[in-house]
Amino acid sequence: SLCVPDQVSNDAGAGLGDVQVLVTAFPDGITQAASWDRAMQYKLGAAIGWEAWHKGVNVQLAPGVDIARNPLNGRTFEYAGEDPYLSGQTGVAEIRGIQSQHVAATVKHFALNDQETNRMTDSSDVDVRTMQEIHLPAYEAAVKEGHVASVMCSYNRINGVYACQNRYLLRDVLKRQFGFKGWVMSDWGGTHSTVAAANNGLDQEQNITPGTYFSKPLQAAVQNHQVSMRTLNEMVRRVMWGLFTAGVFDHPAPAAPIATTAIVNTPQEKATALEVAEGGAVLLKNARG
Repeated sequence: SLCVPDQVSNDAGAGLGDVQVLVTAFPDGITQAASWDRAMQYKLGAAIGWEAWHKGVNVQLAPGVDIARNPLNGRTFEYAGEDPYLSGQTGVAEIRGIQSQHVAATVKHFALNDQETNRMTDSSDVDVRTMQEIHLPAYEAAVKEGHVASVMCSYNRINGVYACQNRYLLRDVLKRQFGFKGWVMSDWGGTHSTVAAANNGLDQEQNITPGTYFSKPLQAAVQNHQVSMRTLNEMVRRVMWGLFTAGVFDHPAPAAPIATTAIVNTPQEKATALEVAEGGAVLLKNARG
């Protein structure tokens, strides 16, 4: 009744996945970062955003900026390396590119999601200084320079507390220290509670079974005064801010069947993918292309 568009999300930073067809396979995140090229990264983000929009996707679950701490981590390939500044600048450029096409970007996985083994229960134990100097600067850049619409909190615990209900990370750091205005969504299956998650800064549950902790359970928690109406209103406001700032309201993506049959792996898109791959393969200074 309020004309709020459905969120249509898709993974991830190397192009459209999730069984999408007729799309371009772009190089992975670590290759993108290896170019040290903001302009190229923006061009890549715009290409991904363009394909997403024409496929009916309005929330792209990218980029990933977690630090490469463990060389055995199964997701290091989709992140942007071990340097906080490079990772942040790579992410900022991709965010700006994606959102230039009226698609909300989602920087992830907040935070310290730097190993796959036991990722649903593992605790990344780290002191505040290490977090602030190494693991969080890329997210700060995504917020302050990229004006990212959404942040995805991670599966793991941080110092024993699940990321998607970690008050220090979500409220104290992300929303207060960094001034993030958009919404925090959980990784799929990363929500572990209703009251603790809502009160500590999670705005949207994403789950294999929708509504496991939010939706009806959240409604009951509000009615029972376990979660305040002020908190619920803030959650809604943040989602609306993110969708509006990315242009999702003003430039609605096409729906099926147009989106389903759209051929977006055009020669231009393939040329961009090749350019990024070549840029990431160059060693030393790429002075003359």
